[in-house]
Amino acid sequence: MSAYVVDKDLIDILIAGGLRAELFMPCDATANGQMLWRENVISVSFRYNLPTRDATELAEYEREVEAYTFEPCAPTAQAIDSAIDSLDYQSCEHDAWETSEACKLLQQLRVAFPARLLRGAVR
Repeated sequence: MSAYVVDKDLIDILIAGGLRAELFMPCDATANGQMLWRENVISVSFRYNLPTRDATELAEYEREVEAYTFEPCAPTAQAIDSAIDSLDYQSCEHDAWETSEACKLLQQLRVAFPARLLRGAVR
């Protein structure tokens, strides 16, 4: 499996979904986005051993996470569903993923935006 660090737009889509589903308050949007993105970086770092292989690349990712600020957007339910799948797939490379707060938030998003109900439906 190949893993990569997702882009900021994908995180914004997930956070917009969390706000739409009222999973957290708007004042917590940026912190939740940082948490999701940080877990993705942890996974990629683990998968590719970035601390020893490329510490500069890891530091760059960490700076991007810390600089993250949520930018409001209006994604479709299908876009949110796709973003959930993407982040889950790109963040599951380390043993602590399934017990992480990021995984729990994605599970809550999946309940709010269930894929099987979105097929062909517009929300």
